Amino acid sequence: MAQFSVTIDKTKVTADQTDFPVYINLADMPAGFWSVVASGGGDIRCYKIDGTTELPREVVSCVTGGTNTGELHVKYTGTLSASVNTVIIIDVDGVRSDYSVSATFGRNNVWTGYRAIYHLNEASGNANDATGNALTLTNTTSKSYVASPMGRGIDMGSSIRNTTELTTTGILTSIGNLTMSVRFKMNLALSVSNGDPGLFILPYANASGMAVAMIPQWNGGSPRIAIIRRTASDATAFTSFGNDTTLWHNLHAVYDNGGNTISGYLDGVAFSTTAVASSGTFNATAYPISLGGSFMSSNATAILDEARVSNSAISSTWISTEYNNQNSSSTFYATGTIATAIVGLNDGVPTASIGRRVSMVGY
Repeated sequence: MAQFSVTIDKTKVTADQTDFPVYINLADMPAGFWSVVASGGGDIRCYKIDGTTELPREVVSCVTGGTNTGELHVKYTGTLSASVNTVIIIDVDGVRSDYSVSATFGRNNVWTGYRAIYHLNEASGNANDATGNALTLTNTTSKSYVASPMGRGIDMGSSIRNTTELTTTGILTSIGNLTMSVRFKMNLALSVSNGDPGLFILPYANASGMAVAMIPQWNGGSPRIAIIRRTASDATAFTSFGNDTTLWHNLHAVYDNGGNTISGYLDGVAFSTTAVASSGTFNATAYPISLGGSFMSSNATAILDEARVSNSAISSTWISTEYNNQNSSSTFYATGTIATAIVGLNDGVPTASIGRRVSMVGY
């Protein structure tokens, strides 16, 4: 057995967060982790600093044998602090089997509160939903999965107006609070010939229905990002958007049903909040969710990764913390090796030095 620390920098947590899913890039882990962990990472267990409080986790990938890469998500139950550094203990033994997805500390319990999670880490074929809601995205035209900063993403193509996107049915049938998010990198600079390539769209039925769409668009000589909430009329939030095709971005759309607003966030920063009507329903059967498609008949020329639909209108501080975590994992936390085992202690008092001494700040 070997144990390692992941010490989250309090300055990267914008405000205290409850039950926050922390992304850990396993490539950041020390060499000792890779000398023990089992291929596939099924033996990974995660704990709070007390060594006894286990945390739900999803091992999306763990590639050993010298490759030493992987994607891990850990739900930090309780409060992820903005005032003291938070330590997660990662325990591996090279032997244990993975939890079932429905187990207490298995995959599904990382994503309680979410309607759909798409890591887009597949080798080929359809895109699976990590929540347990089984909202698989159908890859009808065999779009390719490629390397991305968070492991893998899907390349929707470099040609203008691709013909088919990834879709599913049954995601939403009535209005409620929700947040959509996706990481993306444009394959083509926006221009007048691109149209409005959709990134992530919830279903649009007709004048009596509604959609929420996240769309880069050309705007009379300059590019911008638009968040559109469509019913009988459109309400749009937008911000100027550069044409650098080398940059990865995080885009969030927050629909607050109680406040009747829709807000857009680009790279963790709010760019607009727009009032919307409270009428209309989603129709996912007739017009399914689309990742990389548009009701404007113009599809994404982009690489997409980590698409999420939350059942709540998540806060601005959650969004900025999520951006800090996903955009630069190595500055969001520091990793270290634990010389003396902590997991299994019953008194909750750690006796080991945890990685860097800063790991103990606040404890």
